[in-house]
Amino acid sequence: SFEFFKKNMSNISGLNGDVAVNNLAINGPLFRPMNWRFQTRGVVNKLILTSEMLTNALQINRGHFTWQGTKITFSGVDASLGKSSMQRVAGDVNWTKAPVFSTRSGRALFHLEDISPLIFSSKNMPTVLDRFKPISGSLAFKGMTASGPISKPSFGQVSFSADVEQIMLHSKGLPGPLRVDQGKISWGKNRFVLKEIDASLANSTISRFSAGFDLGKSPTFEVHSQSMVLVADQVYPWLLSFNKTDTFFEDFSITQGKLYLSGIDLTGPLLLPARWHYALIGNMKDLVLISDALGDPVKVNNGSFQLTTDTTPQVARNRVRMNAMDLTWGENSLTLTGEMVLQKNKTLLDLILTADAIDWDQVNRIFDYAEKKSNVPDNRLNKWDLQGIIKVQADLFNYEPYSVSPLKADVSFEPDHVAITVNEAVLCSISFQGRLKVKAQTLEIFLVPTAVNQMLAPAASCFANQKNLAEGTFDLNGQLLSKSKPDEFLRSMTGEMTFTAEKGRIYRFGLLAKILSILNVTEIYRGEVPDLIGEGFAYNKITISADLEGGKLIMQECAIDGVSMGIACEGNIDLSEKKMDLTVLVAPLKTVDRIVKFLPLIGHILGGTLISIPFSAKGDLADPYVIPLHPAAVGSGVLGILERTLKLPITIIQPVFSSGKTEKKEQNADDKPESSGVP
Repeated sequence: SFEFFKKNMSNISGLNGDVAVNNLAINGPLFRPMNWRFQTRGVVNKLILTSEMLTNALQINRGHFTWQGTKITFSGVDASLGKSSMQRVAGDVNWTKAPVFSTRSGRALFHLEDISPLIFSSKNMPTVLDRFKPISGSLAFKGMTASGPISKPSFGQVSFSADVEQIMLHSKGLPGPLRVDQGKISWGKNRFVLKEIDASLANSTISRFSAGFDLGKSPTFEVHSQSMVLVADQVYPWLLSFNKTDTFFEDFSITQGKLYLSGIDLTGPLLLPARWHYALIGNMKDLVLISDALGDPVKVNNGSFQLTTDTTPQVARNRVRMNAMDLTWGENSLTLTGEMVLQKNKTLLDLILTADAIDWDQVNRIFDYAEKKSNVPDNRLNKWDLQGIIKVQADLFNYEPYSVSPLKADVSFEPDHVAITVNEAVLCSISFQGRLKVKAQTLEIFLVPTAVNQMLAPAASCFANQKNLAEGTFDLNGQLLSKSKPDEFLRSMTGEMTFTAEKGRIYRFGLLAKILSILNVTEIYRGEVPDLIGEGFAYNKITISADLEGGKLIMQECAIDGVSMGIACEGNIDLSEKKMDLTVLVAPLKTVDRIVKFLPLIGHILGGTLISIPFSAKGDLADPYVIPLHPAAVGSGVLGILERTLKLPITIIQPVFSSGKTEKKEQNADDKPESSGVP
């Protein structure tokens, strides 16, 4: 009923038991017990204390005490609270205006269901610990000390330290059970300290771990450990849970693998992983990364790295040095080496990526992901500045239906664009060098294709995806330029191209096959044209020189110096639409005698000239519409090309078809619709 005791013992709802005292002496003002002074000693037989702050009654068994003035000293006390217990408790209580206590004990065992309400009921409990509620488990200590105020103690005012025997904790805020097998822990002034801890978290293990957590208004921490083995698929989502506003990494998940860390020093603000400072050495084993951005899973089979932090007054930079990361992306094997520097909203790259193969579908999926994310307001990817270079070396780069082998390129990330320097890219025996620039929705291309004394057979089969098309050797030179939206680069392509081939044969070529088929039904050449299916069309030289304008190849020089005939053409080929519009002039060789035989009245006109027949070829590249032309429809340009090729004057005539063939040919020409095809 005394106000002093009511104030300082308000949390105690009941106190039962008996105390034996010897030589009791009390002095002081009768009605002011706060000024009473006691002098005595005695024995506690058994006390049972109940409180609204406790889940169970606190039972204090037999122990000794002395009371001198305002200070009570006790020793040899055993106490229990529910399943929890403390042995050989000693300490003192200083009963002043603000009473305080100090205790030490032998072995102590606490079950969290007994003490967690007391801990979490404090109004000054750091909010960072809320994410771990509810929590269960047990704490076993070899010995412990505690001190603090008696009257409504706040969490920050209590001090605590203990030698760990074993700790077992379970919480939804942890990736799995936390077990501590040895070490020291302490708490005081909102600072939680661990020393020389051996522990496990779920299936991860930690050795010689020391850490300090300042849980004040701006929680910070520092961690030091000799080694850690982390199960990635358990730890990764747990780390993400600390910062729900960062959704970029939530698009990536780790399904398996382990991370081996050593020499660990880690500090920073507890709830902001992006600002943590690191120093550690790591190894990854069988780690699998999955994301819509990657398409196929990426597996780190084996790899080591070093992680350090450079700190300046303006910014903290995390530097990651990767040593031969052995990766598998889908079915392709890759190796990644080099360095990354991570700082606020910026990543600097200096990497080398080597691969046995890379598929365009894999790369394009990353581009699609980045474009999709760029359209999301306030997405972190929009604010992220990626800079630096990735040197790519691939034995094979698959761009269906073509394969580039090898590919060597430098991918440079600038503040407002991506530049790709092609050092070497061999496609169908043609080597490409040049530069590509990607900026917003614009693709700029400058490429120089070259080929010197290359075999025509594999190159032709590669481009047309068919075997046994042609043979010989060829040279190619030119340049290609374009600036457009990525899906319209063929339409905007400009440049020039020069192609020559020598000493070979043509076995399959739709346009040539149709021309030879028409020649074969004329009275003059019936039965004399080359057989493409059999021995093929033999040639001495093929020359093509063309300008590229708006995605069309404009023929400047187009000639075949064949063994049995010469061919020249003019017109254009539309690469984007896969269409052709050509005028072709064919001059079979060694046929003057046959001309005179069939047309004796004009023999004196021909003299030493060669005769030629004109054709029109229009429509799909794979299946063009071919018809003979009237000589008057042929310009001087294509005639000059043929004369320069064969080094003889040329006379253009209109073919005479065999009896019955003309009507059939004309009927076929009238009936045949334009068809589409793929070259």
